[in-house]
Amino acid sequence: MRIHCATQDIRALCTVAEKISGKQTTLPILGTLLFTAEKGRFKVTSTNLEMGFEGWVPARVEGEGRVAIPARTVTGFLAAVPAEQLTLETEGEHLRVRSEKLSTLVRGQSADEFPRLPSLKKKTNHTLPATLLRDGLLSVLFASAPSDIKPEIASVYIVSGASTPLTFVATDSFRLAYREFPGVRGGTFSLLLPLRAATELARVLEQTVGDVEIALDENQALFQHRTFNFISRLVDGVFPDYQQIVPKHFTTEAVLSRAALQNTLRNAGFFTGRLQAVTVRFNADERLVEVQTGAAEIGEHNETLPTTALDGRNVALAFNYRYLVDGVAHLASDEVRVGLNGEGRP
Repeated sequence: MRIHCATQDIRALCTVAEKISGKQTTLPILGTLLFTAEKGRFKVTSTNLEMGFEGWVPARVEGEGRVAIPARTVTGFLAAVPAEQLTLETEGEHLRVRSEKLSTLVRGQSADEFPRLPSLKKKTNHTLPATLLRDGLLSVLFASAPSDIKPEIASVYIVSGASTPLTFVATDSFRLAYREFPGVRGGTFSLLLPLRAATELARVLEQTVGDVEIALDENQALFQHRTFNFISRLVDGVFPDYQQIVPKHFTTEAVLSRAALQNTLRNAGFFTGRLQAVTVRFNADERLVEVQTGAAEIGEHNETLPTTALDGRNVALAFNYRYLVDGVAHLASDEVRVGLNGEGRP
């Protein structure tokens, strides 16, 4: 293999691929990136056996071939290289990297040991804009359960149907986030994408423009773009009926500035105790919202927020402030509407 490539192109590609490589010491080959030069372009492949990635960048290919290189080593090295252009050439199972002022040898492993990415059988295809797919994932990822004890909620649920707009949902059983795209139909499908795969897919999509084709079979999902393929296993389970969880009516409703609410909650966070609890009082008589918290070993904090609208009953409720901060931070509007039904209800 011998190629000439822009440093920024290969650096960006390896940074994405390294996150998806495996860290298992029992299978060292999973900790490598597979470099392949073929058909006039340069490909980088990585996998941890749960998900896999392959991406392409333009390159001048003088000789085809492939080599498996330690992911962390080559990614860290490329991040520090100042040269704008690099020449990559295999020397047996190793890789020589050259520019005008440097020559570096990176020891690799046999490319033949690198596992093949799985192929889908009996697949169905659907197409979505990359920006929409990324925004949907980022809107709900924070609410997914970080533990795999219940795999069906350690995931992001994506659903679309004839009467259902494209919707992204996540919950850890204490909080739930969903994002609907009214008027958008990506076809009729539903899938449970594991949290880590959803997180890495959102990262892959950061600079992606154009459409992404989603191919599904019973156990896997393949996200295809002209510059990459991303494949992941799917969770075999049933996601909670989120439509039954979200209240349809409220006894108290308030409209607040998102920025002001976010700042107030962050201020209160410095004074929360071990339970990270804040009390939020909704005073409909004076049209004010008060956030109160305190811990004996730290101090106490009270802050009042004006509202543009506050109707219904007066109510005071305790929340985990981090849940509120996360939720407010992922809303895009200048104002947010808060709906409540009293103690113990969502």
